[in-house]
Amino acid sequence: MTNKLKIGIIGCGAIGMKTAEYIVTELREKTELVGLYDKDPDKLSALKRIASGKIVTDLDGILKEADLIVEAASKEAVRDLIPRIVQYNKDLIVISVGAFVVYPEILEMTKQCKGNIYVPSGAIIGIDGLNSLRFGNVRSLTLTTAKPPRSLKGVKTADGEAVESVKEEKVLFEGDIMQAIKLFPRNINVAATIFLASRYENVKVIVKVNPALERNTHRIEIDAEEAKMRVEVENIPSKDNPRTSYLTILSIKSILQRITSNLKIGS
Repeated sequence: MTNKLKIGIIGCGAIGMKTAEYIVTELREKTELVGLYDKDPDKLSALKRIASGKIVTDLDGILKEADLIVEAASKEAVRDLIPRIVQYNKDLIVISVGAFVVYPEILEMTKQCKGNIYVPSGAIIGIDGLNSLRFGNVRSLTLTTAKPPRSLKGVKTADGEAVESVKEEKVLFEGDIMQAIKLFPRNINVAATIFLASRYENVKVIVKVNPALERNTHRIEIDAEEAKMRVEVENIPSKDNPRTSYLTILSIKSILQRITSNLKIGS
């Protein structure tokens, strides 16, 4: 590749850091890290140290310089980025995919973009199957998320009990995606990814607290005329940020590899 793909990263936390490391090491022959941006100057400075060469650190500069932007910040960042991505016709990898459900107007806006919008599979697997079954006849689709009490700190059960006091598995919520987002705003990316992949309007979301668990788990069950699918993932947290699934970081590496390779596996 004569012309390297120029990449900018928005959000310099654990995900941004691991993505930057991957770009400057494993993808250095095909890509160039040209921009970093974060509202926290300490995070920006820490991440800038692993980069080499000239690094743009203002948002407008990154949008002009980079071919591809990796968003690893927040759903609010996605809301503000999408109009500018459309304006500059850039490619974008979206990590905070819940933004497309919370702010449906930006999902509509992506249709105007001449660039590509990529959504990694994140903390789950089975997205290829969901993508395929969107062309079939889905009868039901359920996401069941179970978490240890520490991952749901501050949440209360239906009878007002703090999750930290729960002694056995309890269902905290059962309903649709929009209700789940309102009650569990920090846990919407998985549900949003499933919705975008399947485009099934009646996704059922179940959230449980289970003191016997050490890790967050997600189970996807789909019943369609063409196939039945059941996938369960037990996520190991990132050492750099326990709130981030390490699988999410790996999914970004996978999509960057797919973008820069001429061998593309999966749907």
